[in-house]
Amino acid sequence: MSHELRTPLNAIIGFSELLLDPTFGALNEDQKGYTSDILSSGRHLLELINDILDLSKIEAGKMRLAKEVFEIGPAVEEAMALLRVEAGRKSLRLASRVDDARLLIEADRSKVKQIMYNLLSNAVKFTPPGGQVTLTARRRATTS
Repeated sequence: MSHELRTPLNAIIGFSELLLDPTFGALNEDQKGYTSDILSSGRHLLELINDILDLSKIEAGKMRLAKEVFEIGPAVEEAMALLRVEAGRKSLRLASRVDDARLLIEADRSKVKQIMYNLLSNAVKFTPPGGQVTLTARRRATTS
């Protein structure tokens, strides 16, 4: 089943990447934005499919976290990008406040992004039209 899900999605991702490549023809700014959103959403969906397929590993007690060091700023922006269209449909303003976009954290990047996406998705869903959803990321002082 993995192959049947991933193959068409990889085609969508690949064609989106081709469309964004200027050597294959120019896109106007709106088209670039929409194509970038398709690409970002396709990549996100691929991660979700991978996560769903990992459920059997969780149930078997064999799930491994893919810990890596990454900057929080780009991860926040990727999560926000996935919801731009949905927020736009409700005339919501999406905003992020990241104290230090280059702050490095060590975690499973796809899980962190999924958590942010889930929280943002709920915020978009339950915020009245014309409102604002803000994601804030900051370092919290730790006590010993």
